[in-house]
Amino acid sequence: MIDDKIRVFANNELMPRNWSNEGALGGRIFNPALTVFDAQLLMAYRVVTADGKRRLAICRLDPRLQVIPGSVVSLSDSIQNGGAWHADGRFCTVGERLFLHYNDGWRKDGNHIFLVDIDPDTLEAASPARQLVMDGPRRLVEKNWMLFEHDGELWAIYTIAPHIVLKVEPDRAGTLLCRPIFCTAWPTDSYTSLFGPLRGGAPPQRYQDGYISVFHSCFPVRRVRSMLRRLLGKSPSQNIRYVAGIYSFKASPPFAPQWLHPRPILQPPSFLRRQHPPMDNRVERVVYPCGSVFYRDRWLVSFGVDNEYCCIAVVDEHSI
Repeated sequence: MIDDKIRVFANNELMPRNWSNEGALGGRIFNPALTVFDAQLLMAYRVVTADGKRRLAICRLDPRLQVIPGSVVSLSDSIQNGGAWHADGRFCTVGERLFLHYNDGWRKDGNHIFLVDIDPDTLEAASPARQLVMDGPRRLVEKNWMLFEHDGELWAIYTIAPHIVLKVEPDRAGTLLCRPIFCTAWPTDSYTSLFGPLRGGAPPQRYQDGYISVFHSCFPVRRVRSMLRRLLGKSPSQNIRYVAGIYSFKASPPFAPQWLHPRPILQPPSFLRRQHPPMDNRVERVVYPCGSVFYRDRWLVSFGVDNEYCCIAVVDEHSI
């Protein structure tokens, strides 16, 4: 599925200078988002320094996927009214405006999702962040809504199966109200029985007569070992693997799903090894997609690996 090479970024080329003394050597940079805006290739990513702070940074890339010197910006420093914890940003555009949405972490009292307007010249927040508020019940912790523009309006994929689509509109409180509009049931068992439920990932991109989206799923590996440990009263071993798959939905309301690729298109690269203890002891390996673009006759998918690496893969378009 992957066309030869994966671009792996080093921490020292992505760390903002003003954060470099805040635990950079012991920090992690991962889960990159990707977009093309005004002919610029932009990448935003999560930074976790050794002091425990969760923040977002952003940079420009050249056509060779190299970081353009001097372009790295500490995005979180310019975000207002959007919480102190900024994780796993995803880009979206509406007309001639660039946005990024992110979540404020794993919170027992429930987390929040925010949308922030990005100035494409400075790569800083152009206005205070606005919270995305569900019109109706939602789970306490949700991180993987996928925003996209269609005919000048902002929509969001809330869940993939069933395919629930939200319409996103400002409300009087200054937040963004997300109303469930469409819900389409569709068969996904052939994939989920092997690789786990479909969860959000890279925001949808227009492709031919529809939209495509790279999602993530996770499933148990080493089942026998895990079962034996439970029988012996021991803590669970690292037995969950995250992979990335792809599906398509129609480019017109109600945005009904069209197809689902039967197998993951991205697996954790075997040549990347952990440099830090896992952030979750249950997890064996991780691929976590946050962006995809068609850029200069290439399809690029950005993803994090093992909560440690930022990667971009060139994916064979014909394989889908």
